[in-house]
Amino acid sequence: MRPLVIDKEAKANIAKVIQHAENNKYPRSFMIARMKSGEIPGDLGPFTCHIQFGFRCVYTVEEQPFGWCHHLSVSIDAPGKVPNVQAIEFLMKEFGISRPLSEAKVVYFEDIGNIKAVNILAEK
Repeated sequence: MRPLVIDKEAKANIAKVIQHAENNKYPRSFMIARMKSGEIPGDLGPFTCHIQFGFRCVYTVEEQPFGWCHHLSVSIDAPGKVPNVQAIEFLMKEFGISRPLSEAKVVYFEDIGNIKAVNILAEK
């Protein structure tokens, strides 16, 4: 298990990503177009932050069929591995998701090359 360190720099980077996501919300029409085009927000720098010891977080605010939600994707720099549950839940809180992972609307795994990401959709 790798350590997760949320220091002042990490908190500042997370705050920038949250602010960018809040200022650039994805409405339902955009989400439908994105699914067709294959565009991934993780490829767009302002939605992404890296945290010490190999964590990568991508955060967007999206309009899903159940309403507006947080979408947090967490991965680590270890091919074929996923972050541990405790790290994911801690990062959820840092990104403003107050409910536990077990209460998320949707949780799914995504293969991005040799990286596996855990995606969480939680109501806002």
